[in-house]
Amino acid sequence: MIWLLLILITVLTYPLFAPFYLEIDSTKGLFRLRFHYIISARILLENSSLILEIKSPIWNKRIDLLAQNERKKTIPKKKVLEKKKDRKSFKIKFSKIKAMLRTFKVNTFFVNFDSNDVLLNAKLFPVFLGLRIYTGKELHINFIGENEIKIEIENNLARIIWAFIFK
Repeated sequence: MIWLLLILITVLTYPLFAPFYLEIDSTKGLFRLRFHYIISARILLENSSLILEIKSPIWNKRIDLLAQNERKKTIPKKKVLEKKKDRKSFKIKFSKIKAMLRTFKVNTFFVNFDSNDVLLNAKLFPVFLGLRIYTGKELHINFIGENEIKIEIENNLARIIWAFIFK
């Protein structure tokens, strides 16, 4: 009985502590949101179409986001007038948003930028240098026409909930 209870607790708490990642890599054309090793969603550009690819160990799905849905039927909607209830709007304080943003961990951050304008690059060079020194992240301006971004951000639901409740 104790083993069953431990397994149940493990299964219920795993989604709280399992990390999720946001990965952007322009060299590979990668834009992916990944929840540990369980599921990932990736956006691809193929044949001038935007494709959402969802993968898990037991299920894979590709959805064309720009395709016309042929099965969609237009059904006229009936207008129903309802009395609007006065609801109190849920407001989040700026300090809570700031605390939740601090829970994100940046594992990889590399930006190599060229605006194809030599004067603008020259003006941005000291800005990027100052940001690189201040943040300790890889921010570069180049004059050879290369644009490259590699970013990996990590978090988990437990840290976000903790920051929302206690900070």
